[in-house]
Amino acid sequence: EEKRHFLAVRDAFLCYSEIELGAQRRALRHVNQLPKKYIEKLPPFTLQRINEMKPAIEANQKFFDAVIEQVDKSKIFISNDQRSRKSRSKFVQSHDASKVRTTLRQCVRDWSLEGKKERDECYGLIISELQKILPLEDSDLNKKEQGWADWPWK
Repeated sequence: EEKRHFLAVRDAFLCYSEIELGAQRRALRHVNQLPKKYIEKLPPFTLQRINEMKPAIEANQKFFDAVIEQVDKSKIFISNDQRSRKSRSKFVQSHDASKVRTTLRQCVRDWSLEGKKERDECYGLIISELQKILPLEDSDLNKKEQGWADWPWK
């Protein structure tokens, strides 16, 4: 049961871009189907934001792929499933896709520049102790200003 749940969530992470690009296409199609008088009432940046979603979704997928690659190397659960992302995405449950979006929001909130104050408050002591136990050079941390997101893989 645990392995099946893990692999289902893993599939959701692997299929993030397929699912979200579908949502982006639907949003664009819905906006374009509106009568012109309603489109004119939308904030001027609406279509621009929808169009900017694609590169952001693709960048997020690269992040998730890197995470999954590290998880797969740990061999927690080995999956011999060689289905393509597209065929996999047909089986992703909406609640698992929602977990992916929530995880992404948490990563952004916790590890972005905007989240520095909260991160320092929440993780500062833990990071400080880890640095004492496992000191890394500044070059390893990419001068720390770049953030801590890749620190677990250093």
